[in-house]
Amino acid sequence: MSRIDRRKFLVSSGSGLAAVSVAAIAPIHFSKFLRLTGQEMAAKDLDAAYARAIVIDSLCAPVNHNGFPVPQKDLDGARESGLTAVNFTVSDPEFEAAVAHVASARAIAQHYPEYFLIVERAADIARAKQENKIGILLGFQHAGCFDSDLSRLEIFRNLGVRIMQLTYNKRSLLGDGCLEPENRGLTPLGHTAIEQMNAQGIAVDVSHSCQTTVREAIAASKKPVLITHAGCAAVHPHPRELVSERVAASAE
Repeated sequence: MSRIDRRKFLVSSGSGLAAVSVAAIAPIHFSKFLRLTGQEMAAKDLDAAYARAIVIDSLCAPVNHNGFPVPQKDLDGARESGLTAVNFTVSDPEFEAAVAHVASARAIAQHYPEYFLIVERAADIARAKQENKIGILLGFQHAGCFDSDLSRLEIFRNLGVRIMQLTYNKRSLLGDGCLEPENRGLTPLGHTAIEQMNAQGIAVDVSHSCQTTVREAIAASKKPVLITHAGCAAVHPHPRELVSERVAASAE
């Protein structure tokens, strides 16, 4: 299995990589971001590379505003960010509230179709780029709304949810989160949930999960697993960060 270090990955992301998925990329100018990684290119070339790239913010809100109408400056700011798509959290511990959050997110695209679209298949990301819109990926950070009823996976999938975390810091019905000292990994229900998510086309996200849950989820999933917003413990030790060697060993 071929590997590159973190620095080489960040540098390569500005020199021809087709897709960039960096959660913190939007708030800073792209040319400044790449200069911080040591890539020496003219600012105009860096910005041109960014403009060509499919850029996915892996945890972000499409606008910084609740309710309608959305101020025009917020809509313009979203477009000017250059983002192609965002992973937008719509989960809630309660089932009814989660459904309401999904409806609110879909309403953004319905009210402003010239700015946003809901991403339900891979082709929608390319479409968002082509049409100069931001694709909204509906994502869950909380598994509480399932309440042991995995038939709700299909309900939310039909509502457009395409990314689901197994845990949020603490223990869930599916596994241990990163703040659980026991570090016990997936539950039997978690194994079943991953199997159903694979079958239904819902991406498994192991952000906020403990190291054992991450390792077991990678091993259990027949499809690639997402780590949408976590860092490397080698860079900064923190319960939320992941130990690179353990994740790599799980993927082999």
